[in-house]
Parts: sequence; C-alpha cells; structure tokens
Amino acid sequence: MALIAALAAGCGGDSKEVPLPSSSGTAGASTPATPEGTPEQAVSKVYTDSYKAARDAIFQPSEKVRSFLAAYYVGEYLDSVVRSVLLAQEQDMVPWGNGIVVHIKKVTVNGAQATVDDCRDASDAGLKSRKTGKLSADTRGTNAQQIVAKLAKGGEGQWRITDVQKYPKPCSRS
Repeated sequence: MALIAALAAGCGGDSKEVPLPSSSGTAGASTPATPEGTPEQAVSKVYTDSYKAARDAIFQPSEKVRSFLAAYYVGEYLDSVVRSVLLAQEQDMVPWGNGIVVHIKKVTVNGAQATVDDCRDASDAGLKSRKTGKLSADTRGTNAQQIVAKLAKGGEGQWRITDVQKYPKPCSRS
C-alpha cells in the first residue's frame, strides 16, 4: 500500500518521484512533445504532459502500460513508474481529485540533458478505491512540493524523464 501512496502523492521508492498527472484520466494515447519550439519549451511540455500520461496509464491494459509511458520516461525511472501503475491496478485503485498542478520555476537545458525545477501542487491528487470510492489513506499529495526532474534527449530528438527528486521542504512560488 505504501507504493500506491507514493504514486498518488508523487513519490516513489528511494525518494524518487512517481508522477501523477494533472487532469482526469481516460484511456487513450498521450502525445509527447515534439522538438518544435525552444528546447526549454519541449522539456516543459514533456514534464507537464508526463503527469497526465501517468494518470492515464492506470486505465491502460497492464501489458500496454510500459509502451504507453515510454514516450515520457526512460531507464530505471520508467521501471519505477510502471511498477507503481501496475501496483495501483492490482489494488484496484484509480486517480482521485483534479490531479497535480505544475508551477515550473526554471528549466535548464545543457545539450542533451535538462533539469526542471517545479513547485507543484499535489493537494488535489490521490488514489481511491474503484469499488468503494474511498480515498486511500496517505495518498493525497501536498501543496508546494519542491520537485527537480532530470530529462535526457534521445537520438530521435524526444525528451524523456530519467529521474525526479522530491524534497521535504516546501517551496515558494513567489
């Protein structure tokens, strides 16, 4: 149950972030950011869209979760997000609330590596039982969570999240 709480609140094992998207999920393909615009815009789009993709992944058939999320995540971090989604499915949990709202403070791009500094609001995000509708204990996120996401640009030009860290000290949006 702790890993499910981590998915809802936006943190996975080993203090890594497991994103929960920003809007209500329905089954359907997500569209990753294209290399159009500035690199910073592309990075911001992938980061922001990853929340919806993670939320929507809960509604995908279990055998399609990895391929569904692979447009947004890569490597061990993809593995962590997939495990969290599959566990939520196994526990028959679904997203609760309006989801996470990002407040990107800074995007830094250095070649094929990027960092996003976010002060997100996850206070209206969690997981609930599909059967009872009851919010699972300790799955509701908090406001002003300091998040630092790392992204890498693949050979095809697509940015993907490689790691996300959540810090315990609340951040400021001013």
